Amino acid sequence: MTITTLLALIVALPAWAHHTVILTKANTPGNAPRVVDGAVSFAFYGWMNKPLDVRSFKLTFTAGQRLYFEAIMPDLAPENTIPNHHLPQILITTPSGSLIAVPPTLREPFYEEHSHTTLIRFAKVDRVAEAGTHHIVVIGARQQRFALATGLLEAPGQLENGTIGTFYYVIHWYQTPAPYDPAGV
Repeated sequence: MTITTLLALIVALPAWAHHTVILTKANTPGNAPRVVDGAVSFAFYGWMNKPLDVRSFKLTFTAGQRLYFEAIMPDLAPENTIPNHHLPQILITTPSGSLIAVPPTLREPFYEEHSHTTLIRFAKVDRVAEAGTHHIVVIGARQQRFALATGLLEAPGQLENGTIGTFYYVIHWYQTPAPYDPAGV
Protein backbone atom coordinates (compact mmCIF):
# COMPACT_ATOMS: atom_id res chain seq x y z
CA MET A 1 0.00 0.00 0.00
CA THR A 2 1.44 3.37 -0.98
CA ILE A 3 1.71 6.35 1.38
CA THR A 4 -0.85 8.24 -0.75
CA THR A 5 -3.32 5.37 -0.47
CA LEU A 6 -2.75 5.09 3.27
CA LEU A 7 -3.28 8.83 3.75
CA ALA A 8 -6.43 8.74 1.63
CA LEU A 9 -7.69 5.86 3.76
CA ILE A 10 -7.00 7.65 7.04
CA VAL A 11 -8.50 10.96 5.89
CA ALA A 12 -11.54 9.50 4.13
CA LEU A 13 -12.50 6.66 6.42
CA PRO A 14 -14.70 8.67 8.82
CA ALA A 15 -16.54 10.31 5.92
CA TRP A 16 -17.19 7.15 3.86
CA ALA A 17 -20.94 6.86 3.59
CA HIS A 18 -21.86 3.74 1.61
CA HIS A 19 -21.72 0.30 3.16
CA THR A 20 -19.15 -1.53 1.02
CA VAL A 21 -19.84 -5.02 -0.36
CA ILE A 22 -17.54 -6.97 -2.69
CA LEU A 23 -19.41 -9.16 -5.18
CA THR A 24 -17.73 -12.40 -6.21
CA LYS A 25 -18.44 -15.07 -8.81
CA ALA A 26 -20.38 -16.87 -6.06
CA ASN A 27 -22.94 -14.01 -6.04
CA THR A 28 -25.27 -15.46 -8.67
CA PRO A 29 -29.03 -14.80 -8.67
CA GLY A 30 -29.53 -17.89 -6.49
CA ASN A 31 -26.87 -16.86 -3.98
CA ALA A 32 -27.06 -13.08 -3.85
CA PRO A 33 -26.55 -10.81 -0.83
CA ARG A 34 -29.73 -8.93 0.16
CA VAL A 35 -30.03 -5.42 1.55
CA VAL A 36 -32.91 -5.49 4.05
CA ASP A 37 -33.84 -1.81 3.49
CA GLY A 38 -33.15 -0.79 -0.12
CA ALA A 39 -33.34 2.90 0.76
CA VAL A 40 -30.10 2.62 2.79
CA SER A 41 -26.90 3.48 0.93
CA PHE A 42 -24.76 0.50 -0.12
CA ALA A 43 -22.05 0.15 -2.77
CA PHE A 44 -21.48 -3.19 -4.50
CA TYR A 45 -18.02 -3.55 -6.10
CA GLY A 46 -16.89 -6.28 -8.44
CA TRP A 47 -14.70 -7.54 -11.24
CA MET A 48 -15.88 -9.14 -14.45
CA ASN A 49 -13.14 -11.60 -15.34
CA LYS A 50 -14.54 -12.78 -18.68
CA PRO A 51 -17.47 -12.13 -21.00
CA LEU A 52 -20.84 -13.22 -19.57
CA ASP A 53 -19.65 -13.22 -15.96
CA VAL A 54 -22.64 -12.60 -13.69
CA ARG A 55 -22.81 -10.84 -10.32
CA SER A 56 -26.04 -10.35 -8.40
CA PHE A 57 -27.56 -8.74 -5.31
CA LYS A 58 -31.04 -8.01 -3.93
CA LEU A 59 -32.69 -4.90 -2.52
CA THR A 60 -35.89 -5.04 -0.45
CA PHE A 61 -38.26 -2.06 -0.35
CA THR A 62 -41.46 -1.05 1.39
CA ALA A 63 -44.24 0.75 -0.49
CA GLY A 64 -43.29 4.26 -1.60
CA GLN A 65 -39.51 3.91 -1.31
CA ARG A 66 -37.28 4.78 -4.27
CA LEU A 67 -35.27 2.26 -6.24
CA TYR A 68 -32.08 4.22 -6.84
CA PHE A 69 -28.66 3.20 -8.07
CA GLU A 70 -25.79 4.43 -10.17
CA ALA A 71 -23.50 2.07 -12.10
CA ILE A 72 -19.92 3.29 -12.08
CA MET A 73 -16.43 2.27 -13.13
CA PRO A 74 -12.97 3.70 -12.53
CA ASP A 75 -11.88 6.49 -14.84
CA LEU A 76 -8.79 4.38 -15.51
CA ALA A 77 -7.62 2.15 -18.33
CA PRO A 78 -8.93 -0.21 -19.48
CA GLU A 79 -12.45 0.78 -18.31
CA ASN A 80 -12.35 4.38 -19.56
CA THR A 81 -11.51 3.14 -23.08
CA ILE A 82 -14.36 0.62 -23.31
CA PRO A 83 -17.23 1.66 -25.59
CA ASN A 84 -20.66 1.82 -23.93
CA HIS A 85 -21.98 -1.23 -25.81
CA HIS A 86 -19.25 -3.31 -24.10
CA LEU A 87 -20.06 -2.13 -20.57
CA PRO A 88 -21.94 -4.40 -18.14
CA GLN A 89 -25.63 -4.93 -18.77
CA ILE A 90 -27.91 -4.54 -15.74
CA LEU A 91 -31.22 -6.35 -15.36
CA ILE A 92 -33.72 -5.79 -12.56
CA THR A 93 -36.45 -8.30 -11.77
CA THR A 94 -39.20 -6.67 -9.72
CA PRO A 95 -41.31 -8.46 -7.07
CA SER A 96 -44.18 -8.73 -9.59
CA GLY A 97 -41.86 -10.42 -12.11
CA SER A 98 -41.33 -7.49 -14.49
CA LEU A 99 -37.90 -7.32 -16.09
CA ILE A 100 -36.25 -3.91 -16.42
CA ALA A 101 -33.12 -3.56 -18.58
CA VAL A 102 -30.81 -0.70 -17.64
CA PRO A 103 -28.60 0.07 -20.65
CA PRO A 104 -25.16 1.65 -20.20
CA THR A 105 -25.96 4.92 -21.97
CA LEU A 106 -24.20 7.48 -19.76
CA ARG A 107 -20.58 8.58 -19.75
CA GLU A 108 -20.36 11.05 -16.84
CA PRO A 109 -16.94 11.41 -15.18
CA PHE A 110 -16.83 12.65 -11.58
CA TYR A 111 -14.50 12.90 -8.62
CA GLU A 112 -15.58 10.96 -5.54
CA GLU A 113 -14.32 13.01 -2.60
CA HIS A 114 -14.63 10.37 0.14
CA SER A 115 -12.46 7.80 -1.64
CA HIS A 116 -10.37 10.34 -3.58
CA THR A 117 -11.03 8.47 -6.83
CA THR A 118 -12.10 9.54 -10.30
CA LEU A 119 -15.03 7.51 -11.62
CA ILE A 120 -17.39 7.34 -14.60
CA ARG A 121 -21.15 6.92 -14.18
CA PHE A 122 -22.43 4.72 -17.02
CA ALA A 123 -26.04 3.94 -15.97
CA LYS A 124 -28.58 5.23 -13.48
CA VAL A 125 -32.02 4.23 -12.15
CA ASP A 126 -34.31 6.46 -10.07
CA ARG A 127 -37.94 5.34 -9.76
CA VAL A 128 -40.57 4.39 -7.21
CA ALA A 129 -39.97 0.81 -6.12
CA GLU A 130 -42.54 -1.92 -5.80
CA ALA A 131 -42.85 -3.27 -2.28
CA GLY A 132 -40.79 -6.44 -1.95
CA THR A 133 -37.42 -7.74 -3.12
CA HIS A 134 -35.82 -6.64 -6.39
CA HIS A 135 -33.13 -8.87 -7.93
CA ILE A 136 -30.31 -6.99 -9.67
CA VAL A 137 -28.13 -8.93 -12.09
CA VAL A 138 -24.99 -7.47 -13.69
CA ILE A 139 -23.74 -9.25 -16.81
CA GLY A 140 -20.23 -8.55 -18.03
CA ALA A 141 -19.33 -8.06 -21.66
CA ARG A 142 -15.56 -8.21 -21.04
CA GLN A 143 -12.92 -7.99 -18.31
CA GLN A 144 -13.47 -4.88 -16.19
CA ARG A 145 -14.27 -3.40 -12.80
CA PHE A 146 -17.74 -2.09 -11.97
CA ALA A 147 -19.70 -0.84 -8.97
CA LEU A 148 -23.33 -0.07 -8.20
CA ALA A 149 -24.03 2.56 -5.57
CA THR A 150 -27.55 2.03 -4.23
CA GLY A 151 -29.90 3.84 -1.89
CA LEU A 152 -29.92 7.45 -0.76
CA LEU A 153 -30.26 7.10 3.02
CA GLU A 154 -26.97 7.40 4.92
CA ALA A 155 -27.83 5.18 7.88
CA PRO A 156 -26.84 1.86 9.45
CA GLY A 157 -27.81 -0.94 7.11
CA GLN A 158 -28.41 -4.65 7.32
CA LEU A 159 -27.08 -7.13 4.77
CA GLU A 160 -28.09 -10.79 4.60
CA ASN A 161 -26.00 -13.49 2.87
CA GLY A 162 -23.03 -11.17 2.45
CA THR A 163 -20.32 -9.29 4.29
CA ILE A 164 -19.93 -5.55 4.68
CA GLY A 165 -16.33 -4.67 3.90
CA THR A 166 -13.96 -1.90 4.79
CA PHE A 167 -12.82 1.20 2.99
CA TYR A 168 -9.67 -0.73 2.06
CA TYR A 169 -11.80 -2.82 -0.33
CA VAL A 170 -12.76 0.32 -2.27
CA ILE A 171 -9.14 1.38 -2.73
CA HIS A 172 -8.14 -2.19 -3.64
CA TRP A 173 -10.95 -2.37 -6.22
CA TYR A 174 -9.90 0.97 -7.72
CA GLN A 175 -6.24 -0.05 -8.01
CA THR A 176 -6.73 -3.65 -9.21
CA PRO A 177 -7.85 -4.19 -12.82
CA ALA A 178 -9.60 -7.37 -13.94
CA PRO A 179 -9.09 -10.25 -14.03
CA TYR A 180 -9.05 -10.55 -10.28
CA ASP A 181 -10.42 -13.16 -7.88
CA PRO A 182 -11.96 -11.24 -4.95
CA ALA A 183 -11.98 -14.40 -2.84
CA GLY A 184 -8.39 -13.45 -2.07
CA VAL A 185 -9.26 -9.99 -0.65
